[in-house]
Amino acid sequence: MSSPVGEIMKVKIPGKIIFLDGRYIEADDALFEALSPGVVKGKGVFETMRVYEGRIFALEDHWIRLKMGAQLLKMTLTYTPKEIEKRLYRIVELNRLTEAGIRLVVWQESQRRTRVSVVGRPLPPRKQQGPQGYRAVISEIRHKKTKYSHLKTIDYALLREAFLKAKHRGYDEAILLNHRDELVEGSRTNIFFIKNDVLYTSPVKSGCLNGVTRRYVIRCAHQLGIPCKMKTAPLEALLTADEAFLTNSIIEVMPLIVAGGQKIGGGKAGRVTGRLLAAYRELVRKSFAVSVCSVKGESV
Repeated sequence: MSSPVGEIMKVKIPGKIIFLDGRYIEADDALFEALSPGVVKGKGVFETMRVYEGRIFALEDHWIRLKMGAQLLKMTLTYTPKEIEKRLYRIVELNRLTEAGIRLVVWQESQRRTRVSVVGRPLPPRKQQGPQGYRAVISEIRHKKTKYSHLKTIDYALLREAFLKAKHRGYDEAILLNHRDELVEGSRTNIFFIKNDVLYTSPVKSGCLNGVTRRYVIRCAHQLGIPCKMKTAPLEALLTADEAFLTNSIIEVMPLIVAGGQKIGGGKAGRVTGRLLAAYRELVRKSFAVSVCSVKGESV
């Protein structure tokens, strides 16, 4: 399965070279699948980051969250931040990635040695990316809050199941509620909605992921003077919102135009969503020109 680096450089399909346990190897789709959160066995943490023009955005923020998760799981990280950064960028280089998603997974199987994988997959240029909005199903799987919910752990099976069921039905995402039918998060995203020019999102204490993109979007809202409330809300609040959107590192700020079969905001992207997407992309651009301070933890 492994190949010398000289041979690896001949691979012409972007995203086919991965880092696994100290080696750079060629990977097929089966190995990619086997290394996915929710499939990997044991205990561990992961981070998915966005590559813009060959550069990784918010790497420090992702590292801080991964380190927090490893500490909670009582795992020893075998690489320093600089060593991880080197391997992430080596995957970018070997696969000739410019616009891409890159995922770092650190895990242990049955208390054995710590294992590490880095995989990257190309994305289309931003101007060509994605639909005008996402359509989401309301998952029948109920979200269960744990002491790890605000982090990205490989205990991801239920979220993965919700996402795969949504995709099978032709949807882009699955929205998860708690046992009180309150909004928590998407299977791979944080959820925002706007009502009367006020921005709402679930608080971290609800059990949602403390998303890196989520925190930057909240910062953008403050800079734009858009009121933002972190408040638990019923599903009905989303369905009757003026507009809504989803966030994660890969999709950035994605309009949510249909949820549970109902159109939101007339089934099109809203004005506030557009302002926040523009502000977020400007923040990304500036971060590569001038160092941006890391977003700190949120006390909600």
